Amino acid sequence: MLKPFGFGSVMAVMMLWMLHEPIMSGEMSVSLGALGFVLAHVAIAALGLFVPGLRRVLSQHRPSLQHMATMLAGMVGTAGSIHFALHGFA
Repeated sequence: MLKPFGFGSVMAVMMLWMLHEPIMSGEMSVSLGALGFVLAHVAIAALGLFVPGLRRVLSQHRPSLQHMATMLAGMVGTAGSIHFALHGFA
C-alpha cells in the first residue's frame, strides 16, 4: 500500500501549492495551479476516449475504501508535516 500513500503525499503538496495563496489572501479565487490541475484531469479523460490502452486503464481504476483511506492518510500526514515545518504549531 506504499503506492497510494505516495500518491496521496504528492497530492497534498499540489493542494497546498494551489490553495495556500488564495486562502492567505482572503480571496479564495481560482489559482492557476487549481486550473492546471483540473485541465490535466480533463486532458487525461479526453485522451482516454482516443487511446485504447489508456481507456482500459481508466475504466479499471475503481479504488477501494482501503485505497482511498491510504491516500487520505498520505495527504493528511504530508500536508500536516509541511504546515508544521513552515508555520509551527500555531
